[in-house]
Amino acid sequence: MRCPECHALMEEGLLPVSEGLLWSKGRVVGGGGGMAEDVPGTHAVMRPNRMAGWRCRKCHLILFRYGESWDTDKKAQMLAAAENQAEEAVEEES
Repeated sequence: MRCPECHALMEEGLLPVSEGLLWSKGRVVGGGGGMAEDVPGTHAVMRPNRMAGWRCRKCHLILFRYGESWDTDKKAQMLAAAENQAEEAVEEES
């Protein structure tokens, strides 16, 4: 998969998120801000939870999907679609 920012090849890996992730809208300054919400599919009880993701070492971007478990067919479809988008973006820049 290519990075959507810099088009470098991304490294596939796993994000351990057993305790879950929280999302806060906007940018929180000084520790204040609105309520955070759970990111679906990132919290696990009594079992490890790892999410498939991709990391760009060049521009420090990590991408992942949340909300459902990944099966190989969905993963392959997403990888193919992302690769096509990255190739189209590179062609447009040329």
